[in-house]
Amino acid sequence: MPSFAQVHRRNQQIDHFIQKNEIMSTTGITLEQAEVAVKAAKAKAAELGTVMNITVVDAGANLTAFARMDGA
Repeated sequence: MPSFAQVHRRNQQIDHFIQKNEIMSTTGITLEQAEVAVKAAKAKAAELGTVMNITVVDAGANLTAFARMDGA
């Protein structure tokens, strides 16, 4: 299980990726943007050697994209 510091650092990396790629906007998130986020999350899960259920929601908490990795 990852330590708090590892999880915190991973969250910082994800936040940086989102800001760098302008995934979020005040008008919501497009499916294309959500798919980029899912792809990044799948790559990070593979790097960590784990499987995940990945959900992307818009500012109103409406489901935009979902991916369930095999075995998750």
